[in-house]
Amino acid sequence: MGKDVIMLSQTPVGKSGSSFYPLTTEWQILYATNDSDTELFYNEIITAAGGCINPFFARYLAEHSSRAFNRLVDEGVPLLRCAEVNTIGCFGQIPRGAFLTDLNAWITSQKRLLGSTGVRRFEGLYIVSLLVTNGVCTGALALDKQGGLVCCLAKSVVLACGGGEGLFQHAAAGGALLGAGYALAARRGARLVNLEFLQFLIGSIEPVKGMIYYPFALEEQPRILSYRGDDCLGDYMPEGLSVERCIELRSKHGPFAVEDDGKYLDLAMLEEHKKGNGLGLRLIPDEQRLSKKQYELFGKFLGCMGLTLSSEQTVYPLCQGFNGGVLLAEDFSTDIAGLYACGESAGGIHGPRRMGGASILSTQVIGEAAALAACAHADAIGAPGELTQREAESRLLADYGSGGSRYIRPQEAVKAIQQEVQFSGFVRRNGGDLKASLRAIEQVTPSPLDHLEDENLSDYFVARNAADAAQLLLSAMLAREESRGGHFREDYPERDGESGGMNWVSLKDGQITTGKLESGHGWTMRDA
Repeated sequence: MGKDVIMLSQTPVGKSGSSFYPLTTEWQILYATNDSDTELFYNEIITAAGGCINPFFARYLAEHSSRAFNRLVDEGVPLLRCAEVNTIGCFGQIPRGAFLTDLNAWITSQKRLLGSTGVRRFEGLYIVSLLVTNGVCTGALALDKQGGLVCCLAKSVVLACGGGEGLFQHAAAGGALLGAGYALAARRGARLVNLEFLQFLIGSIEPVKGMIYYPFALEEQPRILSYRGDDCLGDYMPEGLSVERCIELRSKHGPFAVEDDGKYLDLAMLEEHKKGNGLGLRLIPDEQRLSKKQYELFGKFLGCMGLTLSSEQTVYPLCQGFNGGVLLAEDFSTDIAGLYACGESAGGIHGPRRMGGASILSTQVIGEAAALAACAHADAIGAPGELTQREAESRLLADYGSGGSRYIRPQEAVKAIQQEVQFSGFVRRNGGDLKASLRAIEQVTPSPLDHLEDENLSDYFVARNAADAAQLLLSAMLAREESRGGHFREDYPERDGESGGMNWVSLKDGQITTGKLESGHGWTMRDA
């Protein structure tokens, strides 16, 4: 587009903390093959979302999916079509899309393409505030590794900061992912939607920590024992449900979901741990049963981890993905003019259940759309004004000057936050626990501005953003008083109607606010 673009990143490109890489067999991207299939794909997305999605984005994803897929083909990314191995992805209805069989090849390809664009990359910077002037985002403030304040002025800003998987003690995430993007946007008044909808996948605790178990392999009925070696699953099955049927249902999709009886496998893991019987269940596969072509990639992946298809693993639900984020209007704007979002930073694109492969599709489709919208906004405004050191410091004071303890160390704060989020925001939730954790997090929220001379200053900002992101997350969970998809409320175990709408949560002047967007109403409104 001929624009002067810079990329600010805390970590090197390719190691930025994707919630999948390198802890799973492969990535999948969905796409439609023709016009009639586009309509089928749209309906699949809508069905999985269960009324908690803006239909515009479901349509946009479906209609632009083929072009996104073909772009990857043209870039030489190695792909294996799901139809070749007869695999139906999570919450899908037919074999759709393709697996990216060599993730490193894709990362190499993206690095090469990025290097040819003239984008200037600045790594090792941690963004602490978004600059907003008269309601318009005009850049960001960041800290360098030495704690120096860096001011970046821009006509448009795109958030692509990932999710908040690292807020949990048990997560499948390749980086910190403490929800900083959510905190930065909400602190300036942007609404976040569907933040309560997370993906919890069965993953390994031992011998490799944080590795996602290939869910479809559960179809072959591996032995599943307690940590102590007992046959315990039958104790957690409701009347009329066999262990075999539960495991079969759980093999249909990776993420935990309340809509089918496969959920009792995950709940059994939680109950065993609660009883003090160890963390996780022992999964013992039969390699002879894992001979179908669809397990070849899984076997190759296990080999890279020093395991085989017959290797025993101790498994437990792990937080793997966020389905919500910053609310997008249908022109891809947010509540803050000049601010855009994509990937796990964006909200309204996925509902409580996200089709397997829709997340990668979204990075390609919504990522491009956000860039085009950001370019159009940049064309329509003048150059951002200069910012003095005093003005930059006053912006920091506005964001971080209220609340927080000067005495808690950042590493201790993050650990305490993770403990609370794991306790109340995990697979099983209830209002009492969520409220208790919100109060507890208030007590461990650090005050970064009291440590401006500390050589680890950026750690205080990281911990503060983690605390704010955790409070936004738990508040969103508290506001949705029903069970839907991966959101399971013990005190509200039933779904509240077919159309759940989208709840929003925001943070301004240190206060969290919540609300609801009903399906079909207010999708494009800027006003909270």
